Amino acid sequence: LPREDTMTHAHCLNSALIAGVFGTWWELSQEDVILLIYCGFFYDIGKLKLPQELLWKPDKLTDVEFTQLKTHTMLGFDLIKDQNLDEHVIKATLMHHERCDGSGYPSRLRGDKIDIFAKYIAVIDAYEAMTSARTYRQPLNPFQVIENFEREGYEKYEKAILQPILYHLAATQLGFMVRLSNDEEAKIKAINKDKLARPLLERENGSLLNLADKPDLTITAIF
Repeated sequence: LPREDTMTHAHCLNSALIAGVFGTWWELSQEDVILLIYCGFFYDIGKLKLPQELLWKPDKLTDVEFTQLKTHTMLGFDLIKDQNLDEHVIKATLMHHERCDGSGYPSRLRGDKIDIFAKYIAVIDAYEAMTSARTYRQPLNPFQVIENFEREGYEKYEKAILQPILYHLAATQLGFMVRLSNDEEAKIKAINKDKLARPLLERENGSLLNLADKPDLTITAIF
């Protein structure tokens, strides 16, 4: 396979693996977790119809290029709409860039007009993008991912869908060491439920540092 096709395959595989984990965090039935994994494999299939140099361009896309990239949802839908696939897989392929506040594409759908599996995939796709290396940045750590999602707000992603994922992402880091933006190192002691990106830390001398009270400090590494 050419390098770009390998990258596309890795992206699909990553998304399917994330779907398997997130599906259990959403407490979906086993049947629905399997369906979500299918959605994870298929939703970006339309990108196969786009030029590879557009998909993997290292620099920021121009407006014209971004408009072309956005056609992958319709292209994917056209590829699989007549196949013998579950309707959620077909709708997730078409709707995974729709956002609950109507700011998405291709149809600027809002709220309940968006298929529930497309809402799941929207979160999975954004997470996969943030945790993959890019030419211009390292993969984001879980707390940077949470901060990004919290900054975007619950208007774009349904709160009931996003919140359990962010909570689990934070909770799975308990007990790990972190390095802060001031180069200090500390251990994750507890999660702040109302500020998931900013846990309670314990310094080496036993004193506590609540990141919720320190907006100027960020977690730069977890180990």
